[in-house]
Amino acid sequence: MPSLSVIIPCYNQGPYLVEAIGSALKQNIKDLQIIIVDDGSTDEKTNILNQLEDKIAVVWFRQQNQGVAAARNFGVTKASKEYIAFLDADDLWHSEKIKTQFDAMQTGKEILFTGISQFISPELMSEKLKGIEIKNKILPGICPSTYLSHVHTFARVGNFDEKLKLGEFIA
Repeated sequence: MPSLSVIIPCYNQGPYLVEAIGSALKQNIKDLQIIIVDDGSTDEKTNILNQLEDKIAVVWFRQQNQGVAAARNFGVTKASKEYIAFLDADDLWHSEKIKTQFDAMQTGKEILFTGISQFISPELMSEKLKGIEIKNKILPGICPSTYLSHVHTFARVGNFDEKLKLGEFIA
């Protein structure tokens, strides 16, 4: 299986971060790098890294709050693996997500998105989304946690638009 850098932007989502990282670690990838970009959080995260089973795979960066798009773009600059994927700190990956996407890449696809089923922090959703079932309400590709591509493909497409606060994908 190819090597993968997982970029996790985080802003005040400490309670969800360990679970999100755990879902990345369960992907059964031997050459895995997890990059956490703390976007100027003010919540308590001092013991989060101590809770992780595989601290070697996790690299932590902190930046002044600039927004999630800037955090993702910064994470890409730190990625050292062949492929990149994004995982929001309040999302979880299905245990077969990356394997399924890598298998699909064998057909010549350069960028792959998956569907989503639910966020782990529904209280962080906008008022418009609260109380409704998320599954299939958001189109694949809207949620960056569903993205996977070769690092060179991402470079060709370009960075996230840092002026946008939501829907910052320009791909």
